[in-house]
Amino acid sequence: MNKFVKKILVLNICSALFAGSAQAATYEITEINTINSHDNTFFIDENLTGQSVLLATGVKNFTVQYDYFSDSDLDAIIQLAEIQHERVFGVDNIEDPDAFKEAMKLGTPSDNDYLWVLRYIQAQKGLFSSQQYGESTVLLKASDELSEIVVFDVPFEGTDTLTRSTTDTVAGINNRGWVFGTGTAPYLPVEFTNGKGTEDTSDDEIDNYWLREFQSRAFYTVDQGDTIVEVVPPETTYGGISAITDMTDSGIAIGYASTSISQRATNLINQTTNNCSDDEINSELPEAVCIDNALRRSASQLYTIQPIKWQIDDSGNLISEEILNHLITPHPEDTRALNTFAQATNDLGTVVGYADGWFKENITNPKETQSRGYKYAVVFKDDRVVELYPERKDHLGSRANDINNNEIIVGSVYNGAINQFYYVDATDIDNMEVVFPDTFFSQSSSQGKSINDKGFVVGNAVAEHGSDRTHAFLFDTNNNLFSDLNDFLPCDSKYTIVDASEINENNEILATAIIEVNVQDSDGNNILDDNGDPILDQVAVGVKLNPIDGEIETCSDDGEPDKVERQGASVGYWALLLLSILGLGRIRNKK
Repeated sequence: MNKFVKKILVLNICSALFAGSAQAATYEITEINTINSHDNTFFIDENLTGQSVLLATGVKNFTVQYDYFSDSDLDAIIQLAEIQHERVFGVDNIEDPDAFKEAMKLGTPSDNDYLWVLRYIQAQKGLFSSQQYGESTVLLKASDELSEIVVFDVPFEGTDTLTRSTTDTVAGINNRGWVFGTGTAPYLPVEFTNGKGTEDTSDDEIDNYWLREFQSRAFYTVDQGDTIVEVVPPETTYGGISAITDMTDSGIAIGYASTSISQRATNLINQTTNNCSDDEINSELPEAVCIDNALRRSASQLYTIQPIKWQIDDSGNLISEEILNHLITPHPEDTRALNTFAQATNDLGTVVGYADGWFKENITNPKETQSRGYKYAVVFKDDRVVELYPERKDHLGSRANDINNNEIIVGSVYNGAINQFYYVDATDIDNMEVVFPDTFFSQSSSQGKSINDKGFVVGNAVAEHGSDRTHAFLFDTNNNLFSDLNDFLPCDSKYTIVDASEINENNEILATAIIEVNVQDSDGNNILDDNGDPILDQVAVGVKLNPIDGEIETCSDDGEPDKVERQGASVGYWALLLLSILGLGRIRNKK
């Protein structure tokens, strides 16, 4: 269970309830320090000492490797600008293609041209023929300082400049300050001689490919990023996959990893017509590119993934691993990959996640080609793997995201149109009943992300009909109360809280907010519209919401706040929520 603990905030409930109007807890926002290297930041987790971890996206000043652009790349960039320049604010068309190509060969494009080059690189995601742009970076906030944790990225050869081609994801930070998550290997340029499948070397060409050693690796650090420990999966052929998704203070880490290569993928790779180890075929493509192309064409998964528990000792050494079971057992001749993922654990050792399952319920004797469904939420408890919501007719898939120490699980179910937030009591795994709370409206897509031991859940849900913009919510499982977190903010707040990822035992919440900022060029100057006014854009920032003593405001159309007034001393909706937040409402008892 991911959670963080800080000093308890004492609210004056008595004066609120006896003053003639029922006051409710409101929230004040603390925004993290800005970091100049990225556009967006997302709060992920915080521990009892106030250390927190975040994700940053939209790296600024990305270093382009101009020497690796071919003439066809330059033509594609020019075409991209021609097609899109009227739809992209603050960027003009490439007016002089010849001058652009000359500047690119010298590595000196204009600011405008640089932006088109960057958009082109971003559009080449996952293609080995192009330099790659990483999607996210791990940040650590400690002692009021915000710094980057470099996981597996490396500088370009002969430079101090990171490739910025990795996508690093931080899952949390425990109360010992140990940071954990997942990182990808950097894409690095490799020269490859293309023999064109012939013995004649006179027409051989030198091609450049951007390759990496592995797709993803679990990592943790016990010294704030000075040392990164790589968690190698059981199966490492072609790189392998591993991830840590949760970690207790006692050093128990849970996650998932590749445990074998699927027989279907092996058969595909070794087919006579597409043998990626064949010298003739490998004279045209590197083996890694050949394998990737084959898997993409067939939509086949390379690895079987299983949930794993790792034990880390007090010195930060990984000393053991335990591979957990799948939800289903396929026919022995079923060659498809089988995937099961662990997402969170509580202090009791109960683990939740999701797994491949059969399309139909209660399959006990599967066929070799038994139809599989989607991935379904599961709980790992008492050496068993139990599905939380097995009624296939009602949904197409589900996820379990968190579990508290009272064995309450939260997540979402996909019903074919939207996701629905749910919670379920897993104290008795043979008698579980999934509860779907009402959210903003009946067809609001929603998901629960975190639950504390008091039974409060946070997550996000679509807030209005006809929109896909979400708002963060707070839900009380004890009293069935659902609230928009934005309702706890002042009317003149510049923030729109769109997602909440963590809630601790004091109901302090880590969330993501949207704010408006001025669009700037690569030199940090504001980009202006035709009237000379700054162009605005919306960016995401990580925020922390702290409960404070105050009044819920209703906001009039003109933006002026009006206090919510309650007549007499009756305890209405907001007062009931306040009672629950303070721990004075009914708390679910352990069985």
